[in-house]
Amino acid sequence: MDEIVKVLLKIIKFMQVIIVLASVASFIYLGILTYSKKFDKVKEYLPWILLGLIILLASYSIPVIILSFLEIKTIP
Repeated sequence: MDEIVKVLLKIIKFMQVIIVLASVASFIYLGILTYSKKFDKVKEYLPWILLGLIILLASYSIPVIILSFLEIKTIP
């Protein structure tokens, strides 16, 4: 059971890193679009980027939720 938990935590941490990198890249892209005065595209992409950040914040609580369902008291 501990091995399954460790694999799940590694997968979740990898996903968190990918989401952080994607959000940083998308904010840089939005900055470039704003600098080039393409405000319509910025307005189109901004809600999706904010949704990604919400998912990022939720991803930090996912390990706790999974471990509570598995009835494991401490996070390794």
